[in-house]
Amino acid sequence: TIDSNSKESIKLNQTYIKLMNSIANVIEYPNNIDKPVNEVFTDDMYDDLEKNMRLANIKGLEETRTLWENDYSHRLIIKNFIKDSVLGKKRLISMPDRVTNTISMKSNQVIYRPSVINCYQENLLDINNWYKKWKFFSILYTN
Repeated sequence: TIDSNSKESIKLNQTYIKLMNSIANVIEYPNNIDKPVNEVFTDDMYDDLEKNMRLANIKGLEETRTLWENDYSHRLIIKNFIKDSVLGKKRLISMPDRVTNTISMKSNQVIYRPSVINCYQENLLDINNWYKKWKFFSILYTN
């Protein structure tokens, strides 16, 4: 264990605080790093997701595609999606995250959704690698 007053602990704490302040700054002032959603979650990914939703007999896919094509895909990720107060009030981002972030299985195994914001252990090399792992997780553990 690390003594909370040790130099190592203080350095880790300072590094963590610096990281959190940097993230807060990006969220508050995204400026030129903010990208449209479809530059990260691409139209090909959406098409693939829709195909899997269709196989799962999910209803409302036509309306969902219209919303994707006409609205969500073009929104800036930070300014117009993460910070959207309507999405926040409806809990359309936070509730799915909370429910699927960490899943405790009947076997006492803990499964983590592929994400950079939880204890997921595998390397998420790039967006395509993440998407493949996320899709596998979504199909296997949430049906």
